[in-house]
Amino acid sequence: MSSNDVAVCHIYDKLSSKTGFIGKFVTNEEISLHGFQPVFYSTKDAPTKYANTDEINVIHVSENFILDDEILRSLVAESCNIFYNLQSIKTKSNDVFLQTSRVYRSAIRATLNKLQEAIIDDCGENDIKKYESFITIFYSIECLWHLCEFLLIDRSTMSVVPNLLEWTKFHFPSPSQSAAEMLINKDRDLEFRESYWETVRGLILQGQIDIVRALLRFHSSSETMTFQLAEKELQTMPVFNSHGGLSIQKFRSQWSFWSSALETKLDSGLFSTEIELENIMKLIVGDKQAWMQVCQDSKCWYEYFAGFLFFTQPAVRYFELGTFADSWLGRWSSTKGMRGYTELKSLDLMVLATLKNDMAELISSIQDMGDNKWFVVHIVDLLVHCDQLRISDESNGPSVVALRECLIFDYGTMLMSHGNLWEIGMDYLKFSSSEGLGAREVLLQRVPIKNDIQAMKIIEIARINGITSVEQEVCRVMVKRSLFLENYGNALEWAIRSRDNIYVTKVANIFLNHYCNTGKMMHKDLLSNIGAKMFIAPRLLFLIKYFDFHQFYRARAFSQAAELLVNLLDSKIIPEFFWPSLLADTIPLLEHNEPIIPTKETYIIMHHLESDLIPYLAKTKKERENKKEQEGELNLMNACSDDLVQLLRLACARNLSRAMIIENTLVR
Repeated sequence: MSSNDVAVCHIYDKLSSKTGFIGKFVTNEEISLHGFQPVFYSTKDAPTKYANTDEINVIHVSENFILDDEILRSLVAESCNIFYNLQSIKTKSNDVFLQTSRVYRSAIRATLNKLQEAIIDDCGENDIKKYESFITIFYSIECLWHLCEFLLIDRSTMSVVPNLLEWTKFHFPSPSQSAAEMLINKDRDLEFRESYWETVRGLILQGQIDIVRALLRFHSSSETMTFQLAEKELQTMPVFNSHGGLSIQKFRSQWSFWSSALETKLDSGLFSTEIELENIMKLIVGDKQAWMQVCQDSKCWYEYFAGFLFFTQPAVRYFELGTFADSWLGRWSSTKGMRGYTELKSLDLMVLATLKNDMAELISSIQDMGDNKWFVVHIVDLLVHCDQLRISDESNGPSVVALRECLIFDYGTMLMSHGNLWEIGMDYLKFSSSEGLGAREVLLQRVPIKNDIQAMKIIEIARINGITSVEQEVCRVMVKRSLFLENYGNALEWAIRSRDNIYVTKVANIFLNHYCNTGKMMHKDLLSNIGAKMFIAPRLLFLIKYFDFHQFYRARAFSQAAELLVNLLDSKIIPEFFWPSLLADTIPLLEHNEPIIPTKETYIIMHHLESDLIPYLAKTKKERENKKEQEGELNLMNACSDDLVQLLRLACARNLSRAMIIENTLVR
């Protein structure tokens, strides 16, 4: 992709094709669009001619999210571990940062290998295109990361050119691979291969002098004076080493002397008998015409840049690279017939920005790589940790620390908005800022919950991170989900866990209503094991105590059942709709062979019959008259209201008479 290419998204909307679009950012990654006719100061305050003609569509446009791909998810998870470990280190040293950078690059390289294997495994045509796009993105990331690693992170050496050469060899391996194949075969007729001199020239352009000497020794003319002279020159060529104890001034003096001597030999025609060898020697002395010629065969502007520095400015420093890069790029562009930088690819411009130490331009560019900000987040974080991120206009803008926190915040919130990566997003937001810590609480409540296991996982992570409010919100969601699925036992468990009085009451009412309509109690095993949690809500307490009443009754512990039932009647926690059922349960106890309920408790039953049940039945009767009741919603106890009242009065009268006789009989 060239630097001026723009991603295009085609949207068809009938109304918008007539009026135009207006958009607004919903999030950092998503824009909401809809049809809108521009309004000016001269526009009349009246409906437009398009009003009520076509339906209005709201269209959401967002960047393609690639990190949920199966292969890239492993990279996201691994890079999260590396990121987390980096935040946790106590001893900050150059070696630690360099090792961290290499681990990141290793993860990127492993991902590229997996993508290549996926293409080889004959996946579908669409998958092949997708994976090829991923390879392009992450190859560019690896290339730039490698460059930043030895220019910014590795401060153990002052030599820039050797590292640039290694970087070039790694990303343009063809000469090395071809040379390895030739040297393994050890064929004396190597020079007759079409690729022989091309390989030698490619190795020279990458500064691989020793391998060039080895290949030249396999030439059939290697014993001639010309080749022997070339061998001597290559053997005695000065090579700068920052750890060699030689000052830059001293080395440049040696280099100038050696280069001038070789140039003199070229001018005198000592290499004229071997044209290819002579061209190689011209490259070594930095002959402008020779370098212009090889530039025509290069794939990108920086392919031979390191080699050019190796033979012309071998002791260049990092702060000088920008000047030489601009000079070389101008020469390369003129050779290719380009005007300016407009025809350069995005990667070419990002490499140039890195060499010029233009971090503002680099950070701006790498945010548009299509990797969902993966690269910019991790490289900026690492550079801030090793104190190597410098932005030219930092004094007029946000600090690099604020930039780092902003990038991490955006990346973390993006991951949390995708169901499979929310846990990783939590880890990033932990290190973003105080705003990120607040965002975790909000976003964790919005994670799509698929099952109970995931809900428990969210609650566990919320507890670990001290976000107590999330547990209650997740429990509420699970209550609604369980009620929708008619899984009432699960709904009650989640309601109890939420400790929300409203939700607990709602679910408990469902249990009680079900009993009113069917005469059966749901999920008895659950109700028998709730224990002290029943005190969360009055309605739950009533449900459990009523269940205990049934347990006593079934165990034929009638005295205990009667005592509990009367206590419930006088507890003031009875739901109004349950009065018919609760008072109906007193009839078998009142009609028992032997009086179980004393007179005082019988008066309590009669009191609630007159003051609670009869007014409730009158109210429900009036409501049924005013509104036709739907099928299945009828309380069975309400259907026989008159009979129930008569039976209760009769049972109370009979029990009262028997109880009074027994209580007032003197036993001698």
